[in-house]
Amino acid sequence: MDKLSNPELIRIAHGVAANLPKSSILIFDHDLRYVFAGGEELQKLNYDPAEMVGKTLFEVIPPNRANALEGYYRRALNKEKFQTKIVREGLTFLVTFSHLEVGDDKTLYGLVVSQNITELVTAEEELKDQKELYENVVQGISAGIWYWPDVTKQDEWWSDRYYQLLGYQSHEIEATLDNFAELIHPDDRAAAFDIQKKHFLDENTFYIEYRVKTKDRGYCWFLGTGKVITDEAGKAKSMVGSIIDINDRKQAEYELIEAEMKLTSMFNNSFQLISLFDAEGRMVESNYIAQEYFGESINNLRGQYLWDIGSSMMTEGVREKQIEAVNEALKGNASRLELRYDTPNGVTYQDFSIKPILNVEGKVAYLIAELRDITDMVVARKNLEEQKFQLENFAYITSHNLRA
Repeated sequence: MDKLSNPELIRIAHGVAANLPKSSILIFDHDLRYVFAGGEELQKLNYDPAEMVGKTLFEVIPPNRANALEGYYRRALNKEKFQTKIVREGLTFLVTFSHLEVGDDKTLYGLVVSQNITELVTAEEELKDQKELYENVVQGISAGIWYWPDVTKQDEWWSDRYYQLLGYQSHEIEATLDNFAELIHPDDRAAAFDIQKKHFLDENTFYIEYRVKTKDRGYCWFLGTGKVITDEAGKAKSMVGSIIDINDRKQAEYELIEAEMKLTSMFNNSFQLISLFDAEGRMVESNYIAQEYFGESINNLRGQYLWDIGSSMMTEGVREKQIEAVNEALKGNASRLELRYDTPNGVTYQDFSIKPILNVEGKVAYLIAELRDITDMVVARKNLEEQKFQLENFAYITSHNLRA
């Protein structure tokens, strides 16, 4: 049989082939001879449907592929209905094999419907790749991910990393809003839920630091984030967020604050002037003794060069000595000088020292200078020197007189 003899069936087959996008339809008899061929995909593969009719599978299809298809065709003629994917020239087809029984004598034909699903397969592969990427990201990052699919219900989803951060095995405790609320420190719970509720009206991501009870470490600090997902009406539908363990950072902050408090206390309660200068010699900070020494507020002194502070009281050569000491400190050398000032209360003597502070690269980051009033000590020393001179002179005169 060269052609399908049922006109109504031919018309239906043509109509289906013309209106089924990215598809083709083949009908064949027991000799594997095509009695109908149609559909746009045949033309894309360089087949002429009109020329195919009346020819066998092996006359149309190259032998290597025809041999593979023959088994499928025979199964269809045995009234099996099945599907398979066939890849050809970079295209993927979903091929359905079935059968037809035509006419009063129910003549049996094989039916092949082929659909080009390349775009669908590509989209599925991309979706699969994205899903795998997402899963790898979720598992690979240090943050624990949570998802609240319905803000009107309790059920949540927590990632494996989320459980790990809290010290639990995956699903060891049920992922619900109430269970997490119980883990939040009582002093932080109200603030955490307040910011979450306010965020229902705000599309920005919220951030909050709170203490959460872990299984083995007690309460630890975490950085929590969250973002609302709204429906078409702009109403909060779901939320997604993360938690990050910041306990070590918070402990370091507390230790730094405590160390800074101790240093500030020592700095401000010292009886001698201590000042910090940058690598250019400008004052960065000083304790309050500087106000007593120079009669200016700390705010006014900040930014001034070391050799300009108190310049009106400097005696000759003091400014040059300080500049030289700064240059030595910038080379990594400490300096110590005795300086003389003429103050409104009279002449004073100051013990001045300056040392470099190096950064991790070994370069000078800051200079620390100290100034201590040693007027009484200098005066006492001068008195001793004067007394020594007088005693030596008296001894000389006495010795001379005795010899005479």
